[in-house]
Amino acid sequence: MGSAGRAAAAPFGDVALPGIDPADIAAAAAAVLLGGGHEGRPYELTGPEAITPRRRAEAIGAALGEPVRFVEQTREEARAQMLAFMPEPVVEGTLAILGEPLPAEQRVSPDVERVTGRADGRAGQGGGRPSGRTRRRVRRSWTRRPTSEPP
Repeated sequence: MGSAGRAAAAPFGDVALPGIDPADIAAAAAAVLLGGGHEGRPYELTGPEAITPRRRAEAIGAALGEPVRFVEQTREEARAQMLAFMPEPVVEGTLAILGEPLPAEQRVSPDVERVTGRADGRAGQGGGRPSGRTRRRVRRSWTRRPTSEPP
């Protein structure tokens, strides 16, 4: 497909949510699993800023070095597309979060930096990998075994 045909479609083009790069989820999970002091502590993982689907399309275009046109879907178009691979209650909940997020769902968390010791990721930055994913929770619920004990 040529650059004139590049497009990204999503509903609620101007509703910002704090997406997160999968690499940041992996880095935080590794820090929690391999480091000490995380037992029973919940972390809310988000990217460094809340970003709209329209802005994500711009960031994808910047990463590709060519424009990506944003196509705003109606709620009904998005619902029909999601129903092809998600159960209806999940679709309705997802659309509610995407279209009418609560303030807590839009909050940017400092936990990636707190857990990993480095500034959180790439979502929303020009060369980044916007993922569309939102808040993720990580909780350490196990204790490391001595290396001499079998798993």
